[in-house]
Amino acid sequence: MFRHVIAAVDGSESSLRALDRAISLAARMGAALDVVSVEEPLPRYVSEQAEVNEEQSEAARYFGKLHADAALHAAQHGVSVTTRILVGHEVQALLNDIRDQHADLLVVGATGHSGVWDVFLGSTADKLVAHAPTSVLVVHPTDTGQAFKELVVGLDGSPLGERALSVALELARLCGGTVRALSVMEGSPAVAAGDGQTWANYVESVQRKALSAAETAGVHLEVDTRRGHAARALTSYASDVDADLIVIGATGHERPWSPTAGGTARRVANEARCAVLLVRPLLLTHRVGDAMSRNVTTVTPDTPLQTVVDQLVRRGVKALPVVDRERRVVGIITGGDLLRRGGLGVRLSLHQALTEAEVTRELAQLEKSGRTARNVMTQGPWTISADASLDEAVQALVNHGIKRLPVVEDGGKLVGIVSRTDLLRAIAADYPVAPEGVPPLTLAHRVGDLATTTVSTVVPTASAEEVLKAILASPFRRVVVIDSDRRVLGVITDRDVLARGAPTHRSGLLDRLAGRFSTTSELMTGPVSAASMMNRDVYSIPWDATVVEAVQQFLALRVKRLVVVDAERRLVGILDRRALLQSLVGTGAAGSDLASPPGSAGGTTP
Repeated sequence: MFRHVIAAVDGSESSLRALDRAISLAARMGAALDVVSVEEPLPRYVSEQAEVNEEQSEAARYFGKLHADAALHAAQHGVSVTTRILVGHEVQALLNDIRDQHADLLVVGATGHSGVWDVFLGSTADKLVAHAPTSVLVVHPTDTGQAFKELVVGLDGSPLGERALSVALELARLCGGTVRALSVMEGSPAVAAGDGQTWANYVESVQRKALSAAETAGVHLEVDTRRGHAARALTSYASDVDADLIVIGATGHERPWSPTAGGTARRVANEARCAVLLVRPLLLTHRVGDAMSRNVTTVTPDTPLQTVVDQLVRRGVKALPVVDRERRVVGIITGGDLLRRGGLGVRLSLHQALTEAEVTRELAQLEKSGRTARNVMTQGPWTISADASLDEAVQALVNHGIKRLPVVEDGGKLVGIVSRTDLLRAIAADYPVAPEGVPPLTLAHRVGDLATTTVSTVVPTASAEEVLKAILASPFRRVVVIDSDRRVLGVITDRDVLARGAPTHRSGLLDRLAGRFSTTSELMTGPVSAASMMNRDVYSIPWDATVVEAVQQFLALRVKRLVVVDAERRLVGILDRRALLQSLVGTGAAGSDLASPPGSAGGTTP
């Protein structure tokens, strides 16, 4: 769940309560714990060096004692701590520290030393709630520090709403508590636009999934629904059931992966009389520089085209950044660029099925063209900073429809490249395998929710012509072979078709696969049907597998796509890596932060 906790301590009663809570949670979760305090810069009017030294020494003594007491208290619970005194503006120093340490939970007191706030958060806590790139637990001065026994979770079906549910269930399992899930319907319960789904039906569906997840986790869950203002309804409900923790996604359906907490979440943190945990996506705390590949093959604008193709084909490089003499990125070349502007006959993946003579002949034709990397590259490609979060990288890949990004520093100089696979590997690392008997945390979707259901299919008796037409019509360049009950029997790719081609007619078959007209009957050897061409070893995944399980499957098999099947191995669809990353970004429609079915016309939270 959480593996690295930071407790912000300033010596106030509220912060000491937060420290107690952080120690208790770290002990239960086996997490690393850092105790951090911030020494703010002295005001400008303090000009004498003696005054400066005296103030700094006093701060060091004050925080030093706090940290020593914290370490002793933590040791009594079997937790070792790391302590730090930061210097700078309190909020910014803590935000920077969270990012530097890759922490996944910040624990703060609701108020600081001033004591002027009664109901609402102190300004520091409120800013941290709004802008922290990690989950934040806000602890009030009345917090007992005991195990969370009565948890309330805001349930809206949004990406972070579902992660909040997973966190609440795991906390309840660790603490022996129970969970109550509340869905709030704001505005009129009108029919949702687009699919005829009512608010009530939507909420019922979300709650049904939550009950199933709780049963799997072995945690008692009660569900309830209220109408009204989302934040007010949630805090009122928590008070009615005497909850000691509210768990809520930092954002809801509207801008689900926004770096700033939504209005509902901030109001709940401000108005609740118990502890509040605002759940963030894990990827916000990690940097692109940590996940990128550093060994990058590059070319210059003047590199001959045949050398470019040789790098991409023979060395299996997926993309070539084009750099100038200072290693600034000026372009990028992919297989698509070679097809569109380079005169390449067939796409790069098919080159792996070509004979050495065919590859040599194609390279010779490219050499005659006299073109260079400059003539075929995509100029001014999208790039990303090494200091950017992995969440930003996911956003960029999905929003721009690309597979990889050059990583730059110092005014555009290339330092690496980050791909979909790199990001999936980072995601898998963020979700360690759960202990035996303990269900893993899940992301917002099941595989069946993400699969493309429009899939090119053929029956085993389909002719070569039917197979080829289906492959050419498929964006995945493959067809699934199914029986009369839609059970998956095998898969045929364009490379399988090429492998069955008659040696004397390979050039004609390549023309056909490249979209150039040719007949099919004479291109195949012997009686050819889908059954004789298909590969029976199908990389598949159950429709109800979690996103985390899909990520692990992609990495283990080193494939780009998985066939999604039901319990009877009937075809559900095809899942690719782009759809998987898309699920992390989230594209929910505008609506309430607590219960808003996609496309609904319900009320919004300011």
